[in-house]
This record gives sequence, structure tokens and C-alpha cells, in this order.
Amino acid sequence: MKSMSKRPSGAPTTTPIATLMWIGLATLLVAPAANAANAANAANAVNAVNAVNASNASNAAAAADADRGGRLYEKAECGKCHGPSGQGDGPVGKTLEQLGKPPGDWSDPTSFKLDTDKDGQPGSDRDLANVITRGALVFGGSQMMGPTRGLTDDDVADLVAFIRSLSQ
Repeated sequence: MKSMSKRPSGAPTTTPIATLMWIGLATLLVAPAANAANAANAANAVNAVNAVNASNASNAAAAADADRGGRLYEKAECGKCHGPSGQGDGPVGKTLEQLGKPPGDWSDPTSFKLDTDKDGQPGSDRDLANVITRGALVFGGSQMMGPTRGLTDDDVADLVAFIRSLSQ
């Protein structure tokens, strides 16, 4: 095969296949290092997002309105299972207890066992917010506690504030 470009006499000729092979080899040699760097960057990004989320949750909890959260608790019919005082003694909650699946007792802050954000502190405001918005099942909890849809971040913060007020 004749080369299309002018080469100095004795210069090696590179075919398209040989070029592709060299590119493939270079990719195989460089990709693992790039993937490790990308994985580290991704992990750092996730940690940064989690830190911002935790900070936002703390800020939201500080500014939350427990009275408004109580109204949302009633509107979302949380009391049917958890009861008006959060002790798990609502009309549906009593039936669930007889079935061996009692709802959470919000009057006892140590009863919340889920650590949804894996920070080693089960029952944090972020954990409560995650269960409210995503349901308990995705975190290993009861399938009976489904996600509560259509809530704003302020709504969730107010619900968490109300739940916290039940243990005081």
C-alpha cells in the first residue's frame, strides 16, 4: 500500500489499523489511572453534596415551624398510624401493632433506628426527612411507611420539627 503523504526515505509507514491499535493500547494503559482519579473525584463530590445537605437540613431545622408541621402532620394523615401524640397509637397503628408491625413512637427519640444517611447517628433530622420523603422501606424499614409526596423542603423541615416536639 502506498502512503498518501510524503515521508523521508526509510520512515516507517503507519496503517490505519496500526494507529487504532496504538490508540487502544494507550487507552488501556491510561484508563485505570483515569478511572481511579474519577472515582476519587466522584467520592469527593458525593461527600461535598452530603455535607451541604446536612448543613441545609440543620439550617432548615433551626428555622422550622413545629406548629405548621403539626398541621401538615394532620393533613398528611400521619396520625392514623402514629397517633395524635406520635406514640404509634393511631387507629391504624393499633391494628398494625396487633400484626406485629407497630408504627414509630415519636415520643421516644431513641425509637428511631434508621440511619438513612449512614453517618453513624440513627434518628437524625436528615434521617427523619429521608424517611418522610422516600419512605422507610428503601432504608430497610417498614413497607407500611411510604413516601410522602408533594412536600417542599420547608414542609419536611416543619414536619421534622413537629416530630421532635413530640418527645419534649
